[in-house]
Amino acid sequence: MGLFMAVTLGIAQMAIPVLADETEEILLLKEAEAEEELALEEEEGVVGLGIDLEEVIEESEKAEIPEEEISEAEIVLGGTDASETENVDNSSDAEEAVEPEISIVEVPDDEVVMEVEIIEEEELPLFDATSGSVSEGTCGENLTWTLDEEGTLTISGAGEMLDYESAEAVPWNQGNSENPKVKALVLDENITHIGDYAFYACEMTTVELPKNLVSIGAWAFASSGLTEVVIPDSVTTIKERAFASCSALESITIPSSVTTFGTLILESCSETLTMYSYLGATAVEYAKRTGVSCEIIYPAYGTCGDNLTWTLDADKTLTITGSGDMIDYDQSLRCPWRGSTDDPLVEKVILDD
Repeated sequence: MGLFMAVTLGIAQMAIPVLADETEEILLLKEAEAEEELALEEEEGVVGLGIDLEEVIEESEKAEIPEEEISEAEIVLGGTDASETENVDNSSDAEEAVEPEISIVEVPDDEVVMEVEIIEEEELPLFDATSGSVSEGTCGENLTWTLDEEGTLTISGAGEMLDYESAEAVPWNQGNSENPKVKALVLDENITHIGDYAFYACEMTTVELPKNLVSIGAWAFASSGLTEVVIPDSVTTIKERAFASCSALESITIPSSVTTFGTLILESCSETLTMYSYLGATAVEYAKRTGVSCEIIYPAYGTCGDNLTWTLDADKTLTITGSGDMIDYDQSLRCPWRGSTDDPLVEKVILDD
C-alpha cells in the first residue's frame, strides 16, 4: 500500500531543514507519533529530498540556528514498497485497504499541525502466480502450445514443430520421459510437421491430425494411448518408430500419398492391429514386409491415363472409364490394382468404349 506524507517545517533560508534546540520541542512529540501510527520501517526516509527524517531530528540536537531565520520548507515522504508495509493489518477484522495521506497544512512559528486524509481504494483482483492451472510456451517458429488443468494440450499456429532430442526435452513433459497429464490433443490444421518425440507416452486415445500435415517425426506418438489413427492424404513421410509400442492401437489408415516409411514405425503395437490402405500404396507393401495385417480400402480408385480413371470394388470388379491411352506399367511404375498369383485383386474388368 502506497504511503504519501507531506510535512511542512519552518526552516531558515535552507533547502534542507535542520532543527535547532529552540525548535526541537515543536517536532519531537509529533514526529514520534507520526512514525508510530504509520509503522514506518527504520530504513524508510524522505524520498523526495533524499533525507532521512531520523537524521533531521538527530541533527536538531546539535545544530544551532537563530529563531529569527526560520522560514518555510517542505519535506515529502514518497510511496513505500509493498515489502515495507509488513505492519498493515491483514486480519479478518480489517475491512478495507486504505491509503493514508498525511500533510501539514499550517506552519505557525510555535506549533506543527498534522492533517490525515483517509482515501479508500477499490479492492483489486489477486493474481496467483503459483497456481499452475495453465502452462504455455512455443514449439516452433510460428507455433505456440498451452496445457490446461484438465489435460488438454493445444498447439496453435502454422508451420513445422520443433524436433526434440528426447521425451525429456519436450516442454510440456517438464523433464519427464512421459507425460500422463496430456489426456487430449488439439492440433491446428496448418501444422505441417509433427516433431520428434512430440507426444511420446501421452495418454490421449484419439487425435485428429492436421489436414495440411506433411511429415510425422520419429517417436512422435510412440508409447501413447492412441487406439485409432487416420493419416491425412497430405502426408508423405512417416519417420522411424513414429507409432511404436502403442499397445492399445487397433487400426491405422495410411493413404497412398505416404511414400517414405522409417523403420519399425509400428513395432511392438497391439497384436490385433490392422492397417488400412489403398491398392498400389507403399503402405500395403510395407505391411506385407513387416507382417502387419492389412486390408484394402474399397472402392479403390485412381487415374490410369490423361483422361482415364479406374475403380475397383470390393467384389473385385475393375472399371476403367474415359477416353484415350492408358499408361504403360512396368517394374518402376507398378500397376495399382495388381495383386499376386496367390492373391489376385481383379476378377472382372469393364472397359470404356
